[in-house]
This record gives sequence, C-alpha cells and structure tokens, in this order.
Amino acid sequence: MAVEIIEAIRQAETKATEAEQSAKEEAKQIVQKAKEDAASLKDEMTREAKAKAAQAMKEADERCRQMLEEAQALEEREGQALEQAVAQKRQKAVEAVLSELL
Repeated sequence: MAVEIIEAIRQAETKATEAEQSAKEEAKQIVQKAKEDAASLKDEMTREAKAKAAQAMKEADERCRQMLEEAQALEEREGQALEQAVAQKRQKAVEAVLSELL
C-alpha cells in the first residue's frame, strides 16, 4: 500500500510538472500572439496615419493650386483694369492737349 501511495504521489507530481510546462508553453504562445497582434495593429495604425497624411497633403496642394489660380485671375483682372485706366487717361491727356492746340 505504501508503494501505491508513493506511485500515486509520483504520478501526481509528474502530472503537475506536465501541467506547469503546458501552462508555461501556453503563456509563451499567448505572449507571442499578443506581440504579433500589437505589431499588426501598429502597422495598420501607421498605414492609416500615412494615408490620412497623404490625403491631407493632397487636399492642401489642391487648395494651394486653387488659391494660385484665383490670385492669377485677380492679377489679370487688375492688370486689365489698370491698362484701361491708363488708356482712358492717355485719351483724356491727348484730348486736353488737342483742345489747347485748337
């Protein structure tokens, strides 16, 4: 009977050791999976941030292009207005000189 008790204790110790080893291995796998998941999440978040930054840059470029086009159009209108004003003043100056001469 003592032999049976000792054998039962050895079997219990063996099962406990196996269970401990199994738990350690499972813990390692869980930690590894968590690291992989974290790396994957980090990569995804980085891709999303880069995509948002690229979109923001594209929108800023478009706004800048539109502002430049508007500025050029304004410059052309103001230049034409100045040319017209100069032409009118020149015409008035010519008419004033002619009226003095005649």
